[in-house]
Amino acid sequence: MNLRALVPLLAATAMAAEPATAPAVRLDSGSLFHLIAPGSPPPALAVTAGSQDLEGALTVRVEEFDGSTSTTRHALTVAAGAGTRLPLAADTARSGIRWVDWTLRAAGGERRGRTSFACAVPAGPGADPAGFFYGVSAHLWGAVDRRTQLDAMAAIGVGMVRWDLHWDRIEPRPGVWDWKTHDEVVALARERGMEFQFILGYGNPAYPPEVVPAEARRDPARLIHAPPPDGAWRNFVASAVARYRGQVRFWEVWNEPDLDTFFLGTPDDYLRLLRSARQEVRTADPAAVVLSGGFATVKEHQGRRRHPEMQERVLAEGSDAFDVHAFHGHGTFDDFRQQVEGRLAAQRARMAEPRPLWFNETALTAAFHGERAQAAALVQKLAYARSLGALGFTWYDLRNDGREPNDREHNYGLLTRDLEPKAVFVAYNELIKRMRGCRFAGTLDLGPGRLAYRFTAPGRQLVVAWNQERLADDAPAVLLAPGCRSARSSDLMGNTRPLTLHRQTILFAGGEDPSYLELDGDGQPPRVLGPLVAVLGDRRAAPGEVLALEAEVRNPSDQAIAMDLSWPGGSATVAVPPSGTVRTPLSLRCPADADGRTLVELRFAAAGTPWLGVLHLPLLVVRPIPAGDPALRPPDFTLADVGSVVNFCDADPALKHLTWQGPSDLSARVWLNREADSLVVTAAVDDDIHRQGHPAADLWRGDSVQLALQVPGQRGCWELGAARDDHGAVLRQCWARPEGAGDGGFTATVEPEPGGMRYRLVLPYTAFALDDRALERGIRFNLVVNDDDSGRREGFIRIAPGIAERKDPEAFPLVRFAPR
Repeated sequence: MNLRALVPLLAATAMAAEPATAPAVRLDSGSLFHLIAPGSPPPALAVTAGSQDLEGALTVRVEEFDGSTSTTRHALTVAAGAGTRLPLAADTARSGIRWVDWTLRAAGGERRGRTSFACAVPAGPGADPAGFFYGVSAHLWGAVDRRTQLDAMAAIGVGMVRWDLHWDRIEPRPGVWDWKTHDEVVALARERGMEFQFILGYGNPAYPPEVVPAEARRDPARLIHAPPPDGAWRNFVASAVARYRGQVRFWEVWNEPDLDTFFLGTPDDYLRLLRSARQEVRTADPAAVVLSGGFATVKEHQGRRRHPEMQERVLAEGSDAFDVHAFHGHGTFDDFRQQVEGRLAAQRARMAEPRPLWFNETALTAAFHGERAQAAALVQKLAYARSLGALGFTWYDLRNDGREPNDREHNYGLLTRDLEPKAVFVAYNELIKRMRGCRFAGTLDLGPGRLAYRFTAPGRQLVVAWNQERLADDAPAVLLAPGCRSARSSDLMGNTRPLTLHRQTILFAGGEDPSYLELDGDGQPPRVLGPLVAVLGDRRAAPGEVLALEAEVRNPSDQAIAMDLSWPGGSATVAVPPSGTVRTPLSLRCPADADGRTLVELRFAAAGTPWLGVLHLPLLVVRPIPAGDPALRPPDFTLADVGSVVNFCDADPALKHLTWQGPSDLSARVWLNREADSLVVTAAVDDDIHRQGHPAADLWRGDSVQLALQVPGQRGCWELGAARDDHGAVLRQCWARPEGAGDGGFTATVEPEPGGMRYRLVLPYTAFALDDRALERGIRFNLVVNDDDSGRREGFIRIAPGIAERKDPEAFPLVRFAPR
């Protein structure tokens, strides 16, 4: 992540900058970052008319995290220069985020905007008695809103702020020091009960490197990313640590030194820089803690081309030169966990002196993923980090770096660019509030595809749980909880409901979003007795297909029960003896209009007990691929509407000509065909301009096709690409493959045709470990068509998310081939 200073902007409205004469709409909540207590009067929208009378209407839509909405319409008559306040018709009783979309229609036309507010009880400042550090990376250069940003972090319980200590700003000329900004911010943070983790870096043009890398010779601005002279570097480190001795404990040596963007030296250069820093830190403040530079990733990454072995060598050869191993790992939780348990674990095993982990910059962007997934990822990653014994967790970052909705770098924040709350802001507050003082105590087995981490504190226990697999249902589990006085469950936004204790048991059901189970009392760890109601059988179905499943009902009590079940198209009453288990047939029809994944509700109730609820059963909808010549049948997938498009130029008026103009601009028809020894993928692409000037490894940057597939039984997925370059040569690339697999050995042809290009990729069964059983049972498949009309990749069309926006095979459609 780029931690260089950003010029902060404190926006007074929810709109982009406009002439002063224009009408304005802004949220008035009484809080600079729009956090109010549940049950408070709702905020208002303040509307000002500008320099002319305003006559028109304002339509306001308020959406909660659970998807519920309310819409109101206000007639407006506001004199020039005057304003009015319109209280929102919003229910503030429940905790959570509220998104407010408004549309102003007046004689001057129509304008739209979005703002937000949050209802929550703040966790408040305070250190974690368990010693864990809840952190945030922040850019605090702008004096205007510096206090507001610190207040926002303190409100939700953040105790550690990670920030750059840029050498070239602090010592702009040799011997001339400017500590004013950092002195002020350290003092403000300490007033709020927070402390800093400072990043020592980068180089300083005032002290040119002894050897100037070629990149810096071509671009002098990159000089600060070259290894600095040892003497000057030592002096900078010693001066900084001595100045903040007793105020700042944690010092990180450089940021992401494994990425070429940030460090132009070799592993040996970084090891020298790290050892020098450690010596100076120890001399200036023996109580200080030195972190390795936060390494970005262990994945194959375009930014690790020069020295991909950087982190591995530093851990193997230099573990004596730091106290804490800092690692980042942005992306989804599943990707994060794979990195940590895979290559990172192998690299850490080579450390001569084992060091604790601190995940000191990790996040998921809301661009493409959305705010809901971003909020869930924070809770998942942090709970998992604590289960590993990590010292701390630092979210990147506090505030969005910009306003472009499809720019990943602009959408990592807990707050928007205008300091408005996002769902992840509320989620962090609720997590810290519940987890503060807790220590990891183990896991619970709630069933296949579900994760549950258990934490304890004096007088209470906390379980953080969610469904990790898309086909995992939320079957309620019966937990035996001896010694429990009371129990409750809470959702991601902090809304709590009590759970009934019945013969020392409770019923707890999770879901896709993380949720909390809280138990009061000094009792024994809860024990899972099993799911109360579970559904067994293969849940892959084509639209309209009837599935023959079984419902398994478990009775954990010592008395017989009668369980009533009902589902679309059927019902049953199941008599279950004490401590017994009974199965009953369950026929479910996949909805005829289902696509991708659909949920079916199974209601249950056991008379005489508090055991009742709804089980949401995911069905994975299969796309059937018929046999026969694909030229004689319609496409299996057609990408020709705006729902298939992801464009990077929508928010920039200067690039309007590069936004999607319709099917003739970019569209595709895709066929899959099962031949004797190969799977054949054909994509007929309509594209008015063809440009491809990149090497095979980067062919995705120009006009090209990317496809991905996941085969049952393989760990990981395939990602392939093909293109025709500007000289007529066909490019092929395999970027990802399952563990232990070769490069796939596929072939490709790319031929021009009127209005576009036809791609044909042939995937031999033997090379991809495909067989009749896998094809007929179903494989996951996805395809992306990249578009470059002007020397830049302006966007793409795709069948589904999971390749270009993020790497997530669970988002791929499931395709099933007809028997031969």
